[in-house]
Amino acid sequence: MDTLLLLLYNFKTVLYLLLGTVSCRYVYNKCERHARSKIETVNPWLWFIMAIWGASGLFFLRFLSLLLPDSFNPFLRIVYTAVPDWDLLFHTWTKWDWLNHPSWLFNSVILPTGFLFFIILLLPKSQKRLSNKTRQRLNSLRDIARDIAIGLYIGISTHLMVDVLLFWVPGGDNYNFFAGLGELDSMIWMIWLVFNIFLGFSIPFLIMTSKNPHVRSKFNRKVRRKTR
Repeated sequence: MDTLLLLLYNFKTVLYLLLGTVSCRYVYNKCERHARSKIETVNPWLWFIMAIWGASGLFFLRFLSLLLPDSFNPFLRIVYTAVPDWDLLFHTWTKWDWLNHPSWLFNSVILPTGFLFFIILLLPKSQKRLSNKTRQRLNSLRDIARDIAIGLYIGISTHLMVDVLLFWVPGGDNYNFFAGLGELDSMIWMIWLVFNIFLGFSIPFLIMTSKNPHVRSKFNRKVRRKTR
């Protein structure tokens, strides 16, 4: 029985990894087509790593726990655990009931959204008085923060999407979780997951296409054709 559970756990992890990779590639291709000017400033590897971290965790780095001192173990567990499963770690460490898995904090896009707003607040509103070198550094910091947030959006949404799909598998942990809820609570939780999946795939595209002349001109051309 333990062997079967281990196989199912590894299957889920690989499924998260594969779908996270596919989702990241899909969103990148869409942005490459509709946001050409901004995609040139993107670090695709950072996108990919953050998406994998959000979807499946960097579980292939578990071997580092054998090479580093035990004091690094809490940090390493965060690294190789998918972001939506972080509540398993933090509940163990803090014993806070509201962090029981699955929690609304980690099973949502709240973390990348908060990170993005935090970076925006740190950046000065006006860069007119700054030197060109300082301005370039701030722009680079903004782009890095954007890539981290977008990757997490994609990865977390992919993880939640798989969780929703696994809800329909009888006997699975997701199925048992929803079965243990009341009808109303189950419906509310499902709506919460679907809503965050929608946001997680929509926000990256909105970020990349905002104030993008290529998208605007393309949209304007379509409007003009319809009005003729």
